[in-house]
Amino acid sequence: MKKLDCEVISRMKKIINNLFSLALTASLLVSVLPCQVRAEEAKLLDDKGQLVISNQAKLMEKIAEAKDIGVKVTEQDQTNKNLYDTETEKLKEAKKKIEESYTTSINNLDNAINEQKKNNAAYYEKLKASFAPFLKDGWDFEKFKNFLLTPDEQKLSEELQVKKMMDRMSGLSIVTSTSNETKLIAKNIGGNTDINTKNEDYFTVNDWLRYGKVFKSANGEWVDLKITLTAVEPMQGQADQDTKKVNFVSDKYRLNEPFFFYGNKHLTLKVDFLKHNTDETDTKTETPISILPLIVFTDIDGKQAVEIKEGDFNAPLAGSKVEVEGGKCTSVDDQDNTQGSNKNFWALYAGKHPMTSFTYKFYQGNPSDVYQGLGGKDVVYTAPTDKLEKVDCVVTIIKQPVEKKPEPEKPVEPEKPNDEIPYVPSDPTEPVVTEVVEPKVGKVAKTGELANMASG
Repeated sequence: MKKLDCEVISRMKKIINNLFSLALTASLLVSVLPCQVRAEEAKLLDDKGQLVISNQAKLMEKIAEAKDIGVKVTEQDQTNKNLYDTETEKLKEAKKKIEESYTTSINNLDNAINEQKKNNAAYYEKLKASFAPFLKDGWDFEKFKNFLLTPDEQKLSEELQVKKMMDRMSGLSIVTSTSNETKLIAKNIGGNTDINTKNEDYFTVNDWLRYGKVFKSANGEWVDLKITLTAVEPMQGQADQDTKKVNFVSDKYRLNEPFFFYGNKHLTLKVDFLKHNTDETDTKTETPISILPLIVFTDIDGKQAVEIKEGDFNAPLAGSKVEVEGGKCTSVDDQDNTQGSNKNFWALYAGKHPMTSFTYKFYQGNPSDVYQGLGGKDVVYTAPTDKLEKVDCVVTIIKQPVEKKPEPEKPVEPEKPNDEIPYVPSDPTEPVVTEVVEPKVGKVAKTGELANMASG
């Protein structure tokens, strides 16, 4: 009997312990759950009391990515009805709807980005092909790209790099004769200003030649070149040490293009960009025109060299027969027998900023006469007429105003009436006295008095 009682008691203890554990666990859950609920509710609003949208930052990043790659993103603003910070359920519903809308917008932007990448790739091939005529005969595309782009631009995607190249080339004015209309329109050589006289013997410091309609600027305006001799430097050991003039033949080779055939000396020449006059007979008016130039020097051979002396230009790009050291381009000891059309003997300089003139020095190499000039017909660049096709994408930016609910106003208690009316003296020195009026009470007549009054 005792053994049975012990077993029953043991079982009862286990049941009680289990019940106690369950009760303790339930108690802990009850104490923790409100905290979690409060924490969850706290995430609805940020420190400034505004609704927290979990994917808003991602949407902004996606918009920036789409714009960078070329998508035409239209941002529309939508402002919802104001909510109080105490309207938890309404705030939760607003948060849910905004995040769902943003998720849809992010997906739409991803699709637009993928479509734009396809458009960019197709346009990239067109742009790259547009440089083919310019780069033929041994020119290297990668070197030309690095020549045109800044170090930061060279870190962009291939598509964006080629787009930058096209923009740069379209903005540059290539200083080269591109028209059969180019011709010598004015000169002053040794005092001779008659362009029909072609037998000058010397080119003297301050002499100049003006060529009309040499090229069109990036804005489509005709540009003349005025080329002035500013310095003459004899070669070392040369018998002719004259620093004022050089042997010059004006009727040799290309009379109506800016190319020169002269004696064996180093020359410094200033090139002015002038607006071509509407009046073709007016060759005296000189109106400077500002352009962003791409200078092309041709026929640098036989150890000759060229260097920009005045003007802000990028590092030069040279052909395979020309070595670059600093800003100076020096040829190897080969000869260009094409008289300027072989790009292996060329040097290119791209201006950093618009300018109205520049000055360069052309160094003679071997002891022989010099033939050198500006530009070549093969250097013309034509940008594609097709425009980059852009994908449209509309994104709605939703604003959910949240206001702090004001505290309820306390009711104002009415003032109690005051039956005591104070006496206000006319004399301000007289103290204020409050008069209390005692109620009048009549006398009660005695019995005898009433009798006398009645008999009377």
